[in-house]
Amino acid sequence: MYAQIREDIITAVKAPFEAAFPGVAIVFDNAPFDWNAPPDRYVCVELSTQYGRTIGMRAEPKTRISGFIYVEAHSRAGLGSKWGTTVHDWFASTLEYKRKGVAQIQHGEPDGNTTSKGFYIQSLKLYFYADPA
Repeated sequence: MYAQIREDIITAVKAPFEAAFPGVAIVFDNAPFDWNAPPDRYVCVELSTQYGRTIGMRAEPKTRISGFIYVEAHSRAGLGSKWGTTVHDWFASTLEYKRKGVAQIQHGEPDGNTTSKGFYIQSLKLYFYADPA
């Protein structure tokens, strides 16, 4: 189930993102990436399952998996913050309140801004849940 959630969300995002933002790297979870020489702009997407809850109290209860999709738009300091908000708008319009495979994505909300190693980072998190088939 966990691997299926991850694959469904990556499939829903990867190719459309690359078409909408040509040349911008998108990194999923702990995929290979040259952290020592990152490009001026890139996006990190991390899927985090937080908990499972029982649904259905019949003879065969099932577990609903819930978690977050974290999106971080990284841009080199001095390039401005508009690009990061454009990335967040794209992810929200692509994922919010839509079913992607087994995952039902819910609302998104800003998750703060930080700076690190010369990059301005804007974060967004989207809540999701998935029920077993």
